[in-house]
Amino acid sequence: MPRQIFLALLFISTMQLNGCKDDSPASIPELNIGKAAPNFELENISGEMVSLKDLSGKIVLLDFWATWCTPCVVVMPILEDLQKEFPENLVVLGINFQESKEAILAFLEDKDLSVKSLMDPEALVAKTYQVDALPTQILIDQEGRLMARHIGLFPSVRKLFRPIIKKLLDESQN
Repeated sequence: MPRQIFLALLFISTMQLNGCKDDSPASIPELNIGKAAPNFELENISGEMVSLKDLSGKIVLLDFWATWCTPCVVVMPILEDLQKEFPENLVVLGINFQESKEAILAFLEDKDLSVKSLMDPEALVAKTYQVDALPTQILIDQEGRLMARHIGLFPSVRKLFRPIIKKLLDESQN
């Protein structure tokens, strides 16, 4: 096998396991688990503005994604299932990375996905949350604190986030 083909296949395999990288520099200080999540306001695909602070009292799972990112496509249905499991307490927000509304709508329709999608056309929210690989998920508790962060493809994102969500819900009932 020629060396160039081998390197191309290695690159593609790495992207599928680790996530799709963004080359923009990270200039924001590292996010600290347990600290307040930075507020943001983005437009959803219906044209309405959505603010993180408006979701206070809910657990919020941010999913930074793009239509061209294969691991993102794998993770999205799993996150939708989590949303269905905790419909009253969890809000999953798919934050699309710099794509047009038309591309997002066509993708969601083609894949039969109903995840709440926000548009981050300038990648400002992605930069604020130091997203340098897709997919990246960030879990925020009911008080607006950063609780967990995951980058790339994980065999079962559900197994990673479900226990944390359950623990947050149990703690809030005590």
